[in-house]
Amino acid sequence: MSISYQQTDIDFKNKVKSIASNILKISQNASSIERLLSSAHPDNQAMVQIRTITSYTQVLSKDTAIDLKALSNLVTDHQDKLQRDKLTSDFTSALNSFQEVQKSTATREKQQLREFRHDMGTDTQLPPPPQSYKMKQMQIQQDEVHEQQLEEMRHREDAIRKLESDILDVNQIFRELATMVHEQGETIDSIEAHIESSSIRVTEGVQQLQKASLYSSSARKKKFCLFGTGAVILIILILVIYYSS
Repeated sequence: MSISYQQTDIDFKNKVKSIASNILKISQNASSIERLLSSAHPDNQAMVQIRTITSYTQVLSKDTAIDLKALSNLVTDHQDKLQRDKLTSDFTSALNSFQEVQKSTATREKQQLREFRHDMGTDTQLPPPPQSYKMKQMQIQQDEVHEQQLEEMRHREDAIRKLESDILDVNQIFRELATMVHEQGETIDSIEAHIESSSIRVTEGVQQLQKASLYSSSARKKKFCLFGTGAVILIILILVIYYSS
């Protein structure tokens, strides 16, 4: 086994371990998000946790897709192909689960934003000018609360836009996976055709060897017959000469 082949085999195994680990994390994160969403009204802390997990899993999904493409270049035999195909299938399944919780999260975010806007009310007009210091302080506090609410609403809108963008990114990963699987199928067909062609050539070689062996055996038999005939003639000549003298 050459050094380059050994290194390729090592790289393949390391890449397989890394991809398998990523797929497991994606599945676990999808389950964690689903659990957090399962409550009737997740609080702000839960939603922040969901956003953090979702963002991390999105990066992990992109990295895994890149690693799977690189893994295809390290496939050297049928066993490697089976491992790669299984990882591709497992990744597709994990990605499906993740996208489902992404969509559920987006739906929950939109629902909470509607409720938040309803609680804020539609009247954004400021109250009339204050008549006393106390009323002035109340207005300042009210303005601060209103500004905090607006900031929270903007934050929720940004989170929804990011979620929708992430869902589109996952759709792109699915398309790339489909293309990769199609290309792998063509490569597999090419390899199988090459193997079949090699098999034919080997078979033809064996047949030629068998023919050569038959020719060689026939030649040996002819030589043996000629040698035997010559020996008989020699013996007859010797006997004739002996009896004649």
